Amino acid sequence: MSELLALDVGGSHVTAARVRFGTQEPALGPSVRLHVDEHAPADGLLDTFARAALMAADGPSVGGSAEGIPGLAAIGIGMPGPFDYEQGVGRFTGKFLALNGVNVGAGLRARLPALARLPLSFLNDAAAFAVGEAALHGEGNRTLGVTLGTGLGSGFVEAGRVQMGGQGVAREGQIGWEPYLDATAEDYVSTRRLTSDYAALSGKRLRPVEISVRAQAGEAHARAVFAAYGHHLGAVLAGWVLAFSPGRVAFGGNLCAARGFFLSELNAALDGGLGGQALPDLAFSPDGERAALIGAAWNARLTVKAPLQTTFSARR
Repeated sequence: MSELLALDVGGSHVTAARVRFGTQEPALGPSVRLHVDEHAPADGLLDTFARAALMAADGPSVGGSAEGIPGLAAIGIGMPGPFDYEQGVGRFTGKFLALNGVNVGAGLRARLPALARLPLSFLNDAAAFAVGEAALHGEGNRTLGVTLGTGLGSGFVEAGRVQMGGQGVAREGQIGWEPYLDATAEDYVSTRRLTSDYAALSGKRLRPVEISVRAQAGEAHARAVFAAYGHHLGAVLAGWVLAFSPGRVAFGGNLCAARGFFLSELNAALDGGLGGQALPDLAFSPDGERAALIGAAWNARLTVKAPLQTTFSARR
């Protein structure tokens, strides 16, 4: 059975692995993780992405022939936004600014002659995480994936497919872009909000990891800003849970490590916003990057209609 090559691009890394789908849980081959400097020039970024892809696809030889590397059906890439996922062109305004306006797909093909003939697809990194979570745990039901990091990412998945619009789905599948109070959801649920709220209370501008350390030590200001974060996250999610009715809400991202400081407020705000409706299964994913790789590969499979199963197997 053919395999797919998946890449997960983050602000500080790129991870690549071969993925195989079957009747059991998706399987990943050995993964390659390389450091990425988000402020690097375009050529440097593309070179790093391509090197990770080749290392994962071909192993130590990092070569392959012009005819390709045997056993691969397609390439799927989970990429943060803003990004034109259909055309493969960067629309970045913050991280990866050097790739703004750059055709990333064409740049990778030029650097990957052994893989250039394979179909290549892009998917939002948060949506890739959501698809992977559905593949691993979703049992074919609706899954809402939520990534908590620099911003607020999301993915709506039904029957193994990302939903980019329609009933109960946020614009382009991104909850963070939707209106909330006097701004957007991401303006209230993001690391920049944690930093600014903490500065307003303490007069000190600290990184989220430093605020987390202070919260662990019991500092009142740090505990307060995480409590506010959890409240806003729950209030934001309540409307989308009501509208989309997911069987499972899966959380991923770096800030999940600090969930002990905001989980009770998240649950209270979500429960209050649901007006008596039962809470869906809430899970802080242990799979993270693995789920994102599986989701990127799954999306590539759907794009090329490779001869693999068409829906996720039910599993517990």
